[in-house]
Amino acid sequence: MISELLEFTREGHRSPSLAPTDYAGFLQPLVEDLRAETEGKKVRIHLDNQPPAVQVQMTPNRLPNVFYNLVHNAVDAMPEGGQITLRFQLTDANVVSTRQITNCTTSLSFSDV
Repeated sequence: MISELLEFTREGHRSPSLAPTDYAGFLQPLVEDLRAETEGKKVRIHLDNQPPAVQVQMTPNRLPNVFYNLVHNAVDAMPEGGQITLRFQLTDANVVSTRQITNCTTSLSFSDV
């Protein structure tokens, strides 16, 4: 987090650098890392379907933080444990990633290449 703050202050207000990235290849190891973190907190991460293997324009060094923050917030909201479900949908112009806990759902969209 501190390194990101330092990077932000060095960059000023430049737009993040987008790079074409394989979404499934990016997300699969990230989900495994998140699963390892949440196991000890009695929270299970379930994939409703596999992330699509498509190229998307994204900032691969920053996007993991979005998923880490969403999952950590979900874990904090379930002190007794529970399940986080991740769903992926490919539309004509977007990859939509949805995470669901209990009755709360948040969606993120990323434009593909």
